Amino acid sequence: IETLGKELFSSAVFEGERKLAENDLFTLNHIPVKKGVERRASMFHIGGFIPYSDNLFRLLPRANFFNHFIENGIEVYEMKLKSSTTSYNAHLLELSIEKIIDTVHAFSDIAFADCGQKMILEGYCGTGVNTYTSYLADMESMAKKFNLILTFVSPLDARKCTLFEQMFQVLNYLNPAATSLDGHIVSSSLDTMQDKNFEKTPMGALVHGWKNKEWANVESMVDLTLRQQSELAAWYWLSLKHGGYYPLSRDLYIFYTRLFIQGVSTDGALPCEYKGKPLNLNDLKKTGIKVLVFLGSNDHLVNYQTAEVLRPMLGDQCQIVVHQKTG
Repeated sequence: IETLGKELFSSAVFEGERKLAENDLFTLNHIPVKKGVERRASMFHIGGFIPYSDNLFRLLPRANFFNHFIENGIEVYEMKLKSSTTSYNAHLLELSIEKIIDTVHAFSDIAFADCGQKMILEGYCGTGVNTYTSYLADMESMAKKFNLILTFVSPLDARKCTLFEQMFQVLNYLNPAATSLDGHIVSSSLDTMQDKNFEKTPMGALVHGWKNKEWANVESMVDLTLRQQSELAAWYWLSLKHGGYYPLSRDLYIFYTRLFIQGVSTDGALPCEYKGKPLNLNDLKKTGIKVLVFLGSNDHLVNYQTAEVLRPMLGDQCQIVVHQKTG
């Protein structure tokens, strides 16, 4: 985990990719469709804070989030947090919802000019809520650039995600002053809620390897199958040491606490404002933006019912796809 997994983690690079922009916290990269594939659509991927970092999306060259899109004709504009996978990222304490929204607006202008067509606004897990906050913060401009909001396993009415709700209730009890959180606290709290603490210890890793004899003959990178590479990279991503590199800023901590404890109000109001402007999901009806949500029926972190709040508000404007037997 600390050698091969560390080397493998977030190692995916893509043929023809180029950096289009950057600021203090984010970069914007263009990942074109694969050679020989016709471009069918353009997707803007929102980066930001998720537990253990958004470096996950580049897990491995042959196993990563973006391959599925570029193989099927969907080019990707990747908004990615600037962060190290091997050392503490103190600058993440400056990350805020406002800075995320401002970056989405600025970078999507660049992406729109580059691709020349309306795009898909996409978020995954903890970044999914920012598809809504960013769009609602400047609907007139965003409607010109996007014709679809797309999220994967993202908490929206986050009170339904009981494990995360319980975690933030505990953190709020331990941290009543609403200060920033050390990455180790975030990581260990998630482990405690899932009863995964032992698995993160050196002994836990040893027990896992002892039970799986296929690891016995692994001496170097060339001995690893793709599944083993994926597993080692994921173990490093989830490791307590690596998770500790990514602190949760005070602004984001307050935001996520409200999201998971207060949730979305009955009238559609999100638990945050942008520069004094309330953000309400009902306002999505004003532009008619299509919303597509993917969830897993067996997801123990993000309850598949978290997006049900959209149905009474948006009706046919929204489609929720729940994959059966999927975590």
